[in-house]
Amino acid sequence: MKKILFVIPSLVGGGAERVMATLANGLSSKYDVEILTLTNTDSFYQLNSNVKVSGLGCSVVKKNALTKLATKIGSAFKGFTGIRKAIKEKKPDVVIGFLESVSEPLILLKMFGKVKCKLIVSERCDPNERNAFHRWFEKNLFAKADTIV
Repeated sequence: MKKILFVIPSLVGGGAERVMATLANGLSSKYDVEILTLTNTDSFYQLNSNVKVSGLGCSVVKKNALTKLATKIGSAFKGFTGIRKAIKEKKPDVVIGFLESVSEPLILLKMFGKVKCKLIVSERCDPNERNAFHRWFEKNLFAKADTIV
């Protein structure tokens, strides 16, 4: 059975999370489906019992500006290495990333040969409302993904 690994920052309520839960539930009857979150395994949306969920435990502490920055950098590193490790261990046939905080690390991993399977990235926001870095990244590097939604 083919394996599909969905990757998303979290499964709290939201449009991208709802779409992912719907896709995961629909595909779980024909494929081995797992969802990897950057945060924890709590899901706002109902998931079929055969949809596996795992979390990396990343978080950002917003106590003050310095603490927020330090935990943001630490969480980014933990997320990047955690995604890489999960892909290596789970050996999915397809990875589907939702939202820029997941899509960007996945594309970098694909560029450096750490993601050898099919990579689909899915964005859910207006590209004109992004900062200059994210617009540059999207314009120049999103083509490295196998499919963009």
